Amino acid sequence: MKHRVAWLATLLLLAWLAGACTNNNERANSADNSAVGEWTEAEIRAIRSLWLDNLSELPPDPSNDVADDRQAAVLGQRLFFDPRFSANGAIACASCHQPDRYFTDGLAQAEALGRTDRGTPTIVGTAYSPWFYWDGRRDSQWAQALTPLEAAEEHGGTRV
Repeated sequence: MKHRVAWLATLLLLAWLAGACTNNNERANSADNSAVGEWTEAEIRAIRSLWLDNLSELPPDPSNDVADDRQAAVLGQRLFFDPRFSANGAIACASCHQPDRYFTDGLAQAEALGRTDRGTPTIVGTAYSPWFYWDGRRDSQWAQALTPLEAAEEHGGTRV
């Protein structure tokens, strides 16, 4: 699984670089780029290659007995929107990972019980990622999920 995710991350990076490294002459001569600010076909193909719908289905996770359990998913959704897990009873995961903002909060620095040092990253597609947080300090979704619950500036609680 880790090799597959690393391969996918490398592929996404290469696709982005391919679009970013388009030759200026190619852009100037492109019939698809007649006006300033329009995308070339190569750039559009590179962007389309990054869509989450292009990802393959995740393989079974032997460490998660409830991965495909509908009731577990419903419970997880309820917990995600429940503010009672925060020290003040007012902060839910969805307070910062807002669905209508692509599961971010739109702020330069996240604000919950306090202000964090970084912005809220999206959680979309995280099942495919080998690292979590901006600096990769967590190596699984399980480890990542505990950190905000215990961080004083986020939920301010404990895992117990």
